[in-house]
Amino acid sequence: MVQVREDVAAAPAEGALGKHEDFPTRCTCGPRFLRLRSNHGELVQPRGGSVNQCEYCARLAAVENCEMLVLDALEGDAPQLVTILGTRTPTVDMDVFARGRQEVVRAVRRRWPDAQYAYEVEFTTGYGPRAGGKRRPHWNWFWKGIPREDVEQARDVVVSAWCRHVDAEPQAQYVAEIDNAVGLTKYVTEHFMKASQRPPEGFAGHRFKTSRDYFRGISVAVARRRAKESLRLKRELWKAAQAGFDAHDAELVARQALEDAYATVWVLTNDRGHRVGALQHQPGKMVLGLTPAERAIVLAIAATWRPRRLDPEAGIRNPPGPDPDVPPGSRASPAALF
Repeated sequence: MVQVREDVAAAPAEGALGKHEDFPTRCTCGPRFLRLRSNHGELVQPRGGSVNQCEYCARLAAVENCEMLVLDALEGDAPQLVTILGTRTPTVDMDVFARGRQEVVRAVRRRWPDAQYAYEVEFTTGYGPRAGGKRRPHWNWFWKGIPREDVEQARDVVVSAWCRHVDAEPQAQYVAEIDNAVGLTKYVTEHFMKASQRPPEGFAGHRFKTSRDYFRGISVAVARRRAKESLRLKRELWKAAQAGFDAHDAELVARQALEDAYATVWVLTNDRGHRVGALQHQPGKMVLGLTPAERAIVLAIAATWRPRRLDPEAGIRNPPGPDPDVPPGSRASPAALF
């Protein structure tokens, strides 16, 4: 924990680690005999998305978590405080610490009712001189709604609540102001994406969690969708730059690539390309930033829609039986299927 605190304190000066340092090359938890087939005939193997079993999926999820927090901070609603809470208990059973986390939130909100949080759970490497080869969890919390000038009060509230219910030393906990929200968010989330920090085998809990109103005005699902679209645009911009386009043309090429991707419809098939699932359209997830009232209207309209059969001229061969199509102008992607 001492090294963790020193790293975090030095974060703005040292900068963030790269998102893809030692990045694994492929998903190892995806379904072996299933594929996704596009209306262009492309056949790809879907990801499994098991972040506690697959390092590739875990790293992609961590990148998305980082992007969610960074986009939120860039919009002017940045967290004010960071806390890193650890324990002396080497276990992967997160239920042991549930009471401690609940009491921390309860104690903070008694003093600051509007406080909101986001945290990531990671594990120490077990390499430290006093670790004994055992890995212990720690939680990286970002707090909104707590004034910076109340940092000393926040330290007393958080540390006392945590140490009352968790086997932890008060002097080993870290609470500080955030001067550079974007830089620190990137550093903390990307630093703990390293393979040596990932949970050990047997971990089955949530690695990332936010309070309901952390992303003020939008749900966590919408915030994650926005992060995915932002990362997709960045990837397309990188590809265009690698192809030799200047900044202006790279932006145009990237935007066109995104339009093509959004217009592509995917269907679940077996490994030979024969359909095993219906085309799936989720209008509530395709439009970002909807208010609850607008979202209800979109879902009500979708509920009245009746499927059409795919046009044989589209080049997709369908087995006998009903084969639903998507509404005109709709967009779907492989990510929408899972």
